[in-house]
Amino acid sequence: MVFKKSLLYCFLLIYLGSSLSMAGNRQSIRIHDIWTMQPLPEVIIIAGKDTLRSDRRGRVWIDTLNSACPTLILQKSGYFSRELSSWKQNKIYYLVPLDAVDEITVIAQRSSEVPLALPANITRISIHNSDRLSGCALNRILTMSNGLVIKSYGGSGQLQTISMRGMSAQQTQIMLDGIPLNSPQLGSADLGMYDAGSLESVVIYRGGNSILAGNGAIGGTINLHPRLLQNSLHYSLNLMTASFGNRRLSFRLNLPWGAIRQSVQMIRSYGKNDYSIRKGNHLYTLQNRDFSRIQWIHQLQWSVNKSWQISSYLSSFKHRGGSPKPYSTNSEVTNRARMAQDYTLAKAKIAFRSQGKQFMIQAYTRNEWMEYSDPLLIINYKSLHSLHLNQTLGTLFRGRWLVTPSLLVMGGGSWIQEEVHSTEAGLHGRQHANAYVNTDWLLWQSRPAHSLHFNFSLRGDRYSNTNSLLLPAAGLSLEWGDFRFFQTIGRNYRIPTFNDLYWVPGGNPQLKPEASTNAESGIQWQRLFAPGQVTLHVDGYYNRIKNLIRWTPASGYWQPRNIAGVLSKGVEIKAALSSSDERQKLVVNYTYGLSEKTRAEFPGDRTVGHQLPLLPREMIHLSLINAWHTIRSEFRLSRISFRYKSLVNRADEILPAFNSADWDLSISGHWMNYRMQILFRINNLFNEQYEWISGYPMPLRNFALGLGIYR
Repeated sequence: MVFKKSLLYCFLLIYLGSSLSMAGNRQSIRIHDIWTMQPLPEVIIIAGKDTLRSDRRGRVWIDTLNSACPTLILQKSGYFSRELSSWKQNKIYYLVPLDAVDEITVIAQRSSEVPLALPANITRISIHNSDRLSGCALNRILTMSNGLVIKSYGGSGQLQTISMRGMSAQQTQIMLDGIPLNSPQLGSADLGMYDAGSLESVVIYRGGNSILAGNGAIGGTINLHPRLLQNSLHYSLNLMTASFGNRRLSFRLNLPWGAIRQSVQMIRSYGKNDYSIRKGNHLYTLQNRDFSRIQWIHQLQWSVNKSWQISSYLSSFKHRGGSPKPYSTNSEVTNRARMAQDYTLAKAKIAFRSQGKQFMIQAYTRNEWMEYSDPLLIINYKSLHSLHLNQTLGTLFRGRWLVTPSLLVMGGGSWIQEEVHSTEAGLHGRQHANAYVNTDWLLWQSRPAHSLHFNFSLRGDRYSNTNSLLLPAAGLSLEWGDFRFFQTIGRNYRIPTFNDLYWVPGGNPQLKPEASTNAESGIQWQRLFAPGQVTLHVDGYYNRIKNLIRWTPASGYWQPRNIAGVLSKGVEIKAALSSSDERQKLVVNYTYGLSEKTRAEFPGDRTVGHQLPLLPREMIHLSLINAWHTIRSEFRLSRISFRYKSLVNRADEILPAFNSADWDLSISGHWMNYRMQILFRINNLFNEQYEWISGYPMPLRNFALGLGIYR
């Protein structure tokens, strides 16, 4: 413990020393959306060797030397880039949006004064080059965020699921550019499938009020944004080697041609994952955790003219590897289950933008194929060999219209056809149609930093095998100087998956959809000062769910049924201190959450009031970033409280609390005409033995070394 505390104090001293040493003249500019005329936060500003970001009012502070004003490059996902060879103090500069999709999905953070979605706790994460270089999966990117629990089934290449605000993976919707990715058969998505090298940013939309993702969004929505296309020839090569035989190769080529931008990307990874765990004074090596993955991605974008744009996205993902069972003994010689997966996604989009109006339509298809075999599991005198194919066709449209300067209307809808071909769940299909509208009223405004907004939305969903659903929601947002307050309330749902309905044995066609009523309140404060800025966010949430679907023992096998209700409530706190260019940054996140059973399922049910299994009540995350010239260091520390293994909540059946720490060190430079980056990473720095899921121990201390070459 002395070593751990000393190391943490050293990082804090480095951070404070770097912050205090900042000096130089400072000037500011403001960046707004040319369409809404509202401030744009999180705009990336490249000023010489510095990379800056605008605050929630669209302001950015720039250090100048001897009154020299460097050329500025303004970049933001969903907007055309802009170069300013000359600029003036306190002047407003505008960015032009590419299409409607990004505004809809992230607008609540993009403009706190005119949110196009309901007020909520929204976080936007820009993917850093070190994450792309190391090839970390989506689970590592999300693990430090408030209200999120990543349930890992082991190291690299293993299943990674998510729990948001005490809800399950089936109640958290994962999307790519607005397209739902959750499996219609399982109801969840594997976060380990999504490599940081293929993403530009991630938007976390907490709470069940997301009108963009009704089904499966009771806990919240996570929207992934693919890499941005560049208008010049560019390629990158990333190589990574890590402990336990893990290797990764990534290559990306941007090849523009006139008004057409396009890119091709290949990501190849594999590993033995033969790591050891401690049991008493002995080390035991795990088996059947090897994996091999390859992904191909092609993106194309054609700007027909200033108003019309056509784009496409094609992705192919293949996985082969072991399917480990829970570790229970000191040997895994009998663990021989294997799994193969093949996923494809193809989409095409047409976007139109004119003065006062925007419109977008997307068509897509998803195919998910999975094969599972276990030679030691005998069913009907045969070894288990299971095959599953899920097919999804969909069309979605979105648009917005500035009716008056004080009224902004957004609407859209989608149609989806889902089918499952399964050796255990049979052949089934269903259709889903939905439509929604969201209105944003500017009730009062005295100046840009003082305003009051009222939001109201209404969403209707219709499935071919269930009744229609109507989901209203409403919210208020007040901004007063450095403070912002919001309050929202709404409803959401989750329909049963194909496995819930038709799995043999155990499927239950009589299941009802889950229903939730949720409310959220939050206050945010941000203050700029000479060397940087400080922010504080405090959010409270309340979510009541009825008809919760849960698999329980019944007559010799497990069967899903609608059980009594669940109440999820908690508080999320985020405090951040950073320099103006965010090269020095300290972030502390704290979450306290309760997810408890509220009603008895049978007479004498003693589990009422108990915490749901595998969910911690407290989580603390600390992130410390310090960049100096071409060297960047990031230290991450997490403290997770104990978790019950079952709903019985027995004191002798818990997963103990644990601390987890990682450290990254990256060095950037130039060689000839190439830009290069070297990354060194230590995972589980304190060498702790811990588990997220009972029977699936995580690796002890391990290392990774990466090399990136860009041109």
